[in-house]
Amino acid sequence: MLANYVVVYNHRFEKHKATLLQAFRNAYGGQEKLAHKLVSMNKSTDLTTSIELEIALSARWFEKGWNRENAMTTVFNLTPENWFSNSMAPLLVRYSSYYSERNPGQKPRVGQ
Repeated sequence: MLANYVVVYNHRFEKHKATLLQAFRNAYGGQEKLAHKLVSMNKSTDLTTSIELEIALSARWFEKGWNRENAMTTVFNLTPENWFSNSMAPLLVRYSSYYSERNPGQKPRVGQ
């Protein structure tokens, strides 16, 4: 439904085009709140939307030049001491994999 809204919005406001990621980010009040929502969506039956948004969010962080540590501290507010017990850890682990696939020469350091 929101995807249809974005299509209509982009058709009506051609100079101010939006992406589905921007729409969700704005709807949930920023990327941190969207990341929290994605964690809960991954536990529901709407996995397709959740996966698409998670990939888009990961791509955005990667394009910003954020490594795992940047995402860990900027979005998730995690420290090495608490990230294993935090509900956001699975999303960080998936971003870590996304990041590693695009930077094969670097060793993962999250949680070590």
